[in-house]
Amino acid sequence: MFFFQTQLCEFGNLSIHLALRNLRPPGSKERKIPYPDGNPMTKLFNSVSCPNYTYEFGSWLAFTTMTQCLPAGLFALAGFYQMAVWALGKHRAYKKDFKNYPSRKAILPFLL
Repeated sequence: MFFFQTQLCEFGNLSIHLALRNLRPPGSKERKIPYPDGNPMTKLFNSVSCPNYTYEFGSWLAFTTMTQCLPAGLFALAGFYQMAVWALGKHRAYKKDFKNYPSRKAILPFLL
């Protein structure tokens, strides 16, 4: 079960990175608000500004649960803290740069 969750989160992370890559045409400096595309894994953009970090933390949380290893859990917590700092900064930048930025949280839907 947790192995499947880890793989699902990693696929979600890849999907988000591909969606972010496709936001900017090659050679352009244009910035756009990220929205979900045809891939269902990108629907997390409806709830959070940085779903790649959400998926990354989900993967590490599943790995920690699967292995029941304290060092893995500590790594997951430290990673979540760092990614939350980055996500909050990116979220603030999006809200500053785009006046019509949708109502989202930074990294955890409905919470943070």
